[in-house]
Amino acid sequence: MRFQRAVKNPQDSRKSRSGFRIAVRDYTLIIPLLAILLIVTLIVALIWMTSRDNQSETEKKLTTDALWVEQYLRFQLQTFETELRDLGVDIERDAQQTDNLRTKAQHLIAIHPELIDISWFAPDGNLLESAPPGLNVIADYKPSLAEHSRLFGKPVYSPPRHTSEGWVVDMVAPVYNNNRSAGTLWVIISLDRLLSRNVPWWVAGKYQVSLTDSGGDPLISKSSIMPTNDQARHTISFDPPLNGTYITVTPYQSRPAIGPIVISAAIIGLTILVIINLWMAYRQNRRRAAAEHALRTEYAFRQAMENSLTIGMRARDRNGRIIYVNPEFCRMVGYDEKQLIGMMPPHPYWAPEIISEGIQRQNDMRSTGIAPHEFETRFIRPDGKLIDIQVYEAPLIDADGIHIGWMGSLVDVTERKRLDEARQTEAEKLQHNARLITMGEMASTLAHELNQPLAAITSYATGSLNLLKSGTVQPEDLTNALQKLSDQAQRAGTIVHRVHDFVRKRSVTPEHRDLRKILQDATSFISTDMTRGGGRIDMKLPDAPVPVRADAVLIQQVLLNLMRNAREAAAGLPRNRQVLHIVLEASHNEAVVTITDHGHGIPEGMENEIFTPFISSKSEGMGMGLPICRSILESHKGRLWLLATPDKQGASFCLSLPLISQETRS
Repeated sequence: MRFQRAVKNPQDSRKSRSGFRIAVRDYTLIIPLLAILLIVTLIVALIWMTSRDNQSETEKKLTTDALWVEQYLRFQLQTFETELRDLGVDIERDAQQTDNLRTKAQHLIAIHPELIDISWFAPDGNLLESAPPGLNVIADYKPSLAEHSRLFGKPVYSPPRHTSEGWVVDMVAPVYNNNRSAGTLWVIISLDRLLSRNVPWWVAGKYQVSLTDSGGDPLISKSSIMPTNDQARHTISFDPPLNGTYITVTPYQSRPAIGPIVISAAIIGLTILVIINLWMAYRQNRRRAAAEHALRTEYAFRQAMENSLTIGMRARDRNGRIIYVNPEFCRMVGYDEKQLIGMMPPHPYWAPEIISEGIQRQNDMRSTGIAPHEFETRFIRPDGKLIDIQVYEAPLIDADGIHIGWMGSLVDVTERKRLDEARQTEAEKLQHNARLITMGEMASTLAHELNQPLAAITSYATGSLNLLKSGTVQPEDLTNALQKLSDQAQRAGTIVHRVHDFVRKRSVTPEHRDLRKILQDATSFISTDMTRGGGRIDMKLPDAPVPVRADAVLIQQVLLNLMRNAREAAAGLPRNRQVLHIVLEASHNEAVVTITDHGHGIPEGMENEIFTPFISSKSEGMGMGLPICRSILESHKGRLWLLATPDKQGASFCLSLPLISQETRS
C-alpha cells in the first residue's frame, strides 16, 4: 500500500506542475489585457475631458457672440431713433414744409433700407404725409401707442406684426410745434432687413440668428447653412425695445475635428488588434474544430436537401461536360450518377430531333457571357419514353468569382403540356358547339338572305328564256340580264361560304383585318330579325379603316353572341327600347366596340358572375356564351367587360382588340 502511494505521488506532482503552467500561461494573458484596458480607459478619459473643455469654450463663445449681435441690433435701432428725432426737430422748426419733410424721409429710407415707410400723423390720427407714396404697407395707427410716445417723450415700439413685406415693427416718436403736440412720426421697420443687413457674415456663417416670440416660435431668421444644432442655442430678451421678442442664436452643427478622432480610432484599433493577437492562438484550435464540425453538418444538410428535391439539378462546365447531378435528375433521364459525370455533348438523353439544337445552344451559351438562359427541350429515356423538360440555367461562379460553367434546374413538364393540349382541345370543342348553336338561330336569317338572290336569279332566268323563245332577241340584249343573274348567284355563294366558314371547326388563324368589315358582316346576320321584330340597329363606324390582327370568324362569333343577347333582352318591349346601339372607336393603340341595349339588363348581384362558366341570367341559358367570348378575345390579346349604363336600364358590353401599328402594316 505504501509502495502504491509512492508510485502515484510522482504522477500527482506532474499534474500539479501541468496545472501550474496552465495557471501561469493564463496570467500571462490577463496581465497584458489589464494593461491594455487601463490604457484604453485613460484615452477615453482624456477624450472626454477634451470634449468637455471644447463644449465649455463653445458655449462661452456662443454667449459672447449672441451679446454682440444683441448690442449691435440695439445700436442700429438707436440710430433709427436718433434719425427720427432729427426729423421731428425739422418739423418743429417749420411744420409747413412738407415737401422738405418728404425729401428727408425718402433720403433716410434710401440710406437705411430697413425703413419701409415714414409717416406723419396729426394728433387726431389723420395721415398728413407719407414717404415713399403709394406703398401698400402703411403704419397701423393706434392711438394708445401715439399717446404712449407723447407721454414718455421718446420713441416707442409696437409688437411685431406680419405684412406683405414680411415681419415689421412700428417705431413711434412724438412731434412738437411751438411746444405743442404736432402729432407723431411712424416708421415701419422691416425685421427681415434688420437681420439681413446688420448680422455680419462671420456671425451668419457660424450661427442661425432668429427673432422669436415669447413661445419660442421663430418670426424671422438669417440662415445660410442647415441643419442647426437646436440643443445648444442661446436666447436673449429683446424687450425693450421690441415687446415680447427674443434674439435666439443657434450654432450650426459643426463637423468634429478629424485629427483627434483618427488618433483615438487608431489607438483603439491597435488595442483591439493586440487583444485579438493574444487570444488568437487560444481560439485557433477551437475554431478549426468548430469549422470542421459545421462543414460536416452543412454537407449532410445539403446532401439531404438535394436528395429530397423534386427538381432535377445539373451542373456543366463551359465546354458542356457534366460535373454534377442530383438524384432527381438521374431518375428523370434514367442514368445513374457515375454514367453522367464527365459526359460531353451530345448527351445520350437528348432526343434525336434536338441534338443539333442542343449543340448550337451550347455554343451560344459559351459566347454570350453569364446571362441566365431559359428554354424548353425534350429528353429520351433508355426505355424510349420522350419527356418534355423546362430548363433554367444560371451561371456557375467559383469562390474566386470566375465563371466556370452553368447550373441548371430542370422540371418535367410532360404532364402539364398534355393537360394544356387537352384544355385547348376542349376549348375548341366548346367554341365549335357555340358556333353550331348560333348557326341554328341564324337559320331564318340565312333563308331570308338567300331568298332574295334566288328570287332575282329565277326572275332574270325566266326573262332570258322568254326573250330566247321569241326568236328576235340579240345576244347583246341578254348581256345585262345574264350579268345581273351572275351577280346574284355570286351573292348567294358568298352567303353560303360565309356561313360554312362560321360553322366549320378550325384553329385560330389571326390575319390583318378591317374591324369595320367584320362588324358589318356580323350585323348583316341579325339585322333582318331586328327589323322583323320591330327593332332597329344604330351603328356608328369611323370613316378610316380599323386594322386589327384577328380571326374574322371567331370575332364574328363574339359579336353575334353579344348582339343576339341584346336582341333577346329587348324582345317584347316597346319599339323605342328595341334599339341596338353599336359604336366602334379607335384610339392610338386599341379598337373598342360598344354594344348597348335598353332591355331588362343584368340582374342585381350578377355583374361580377356573368363571365363565370355555367352561370346565366337566362332561365334556359347554359352560361357558356360570355365565357367563350372572353376566352376568344383573350386569345387575341383583347378584353371583354361589362359597362354600367347611366339610366340603370339595359346592358352595355365592351370588347377591345389591339390595333396594328403603321410600322407593322408597312
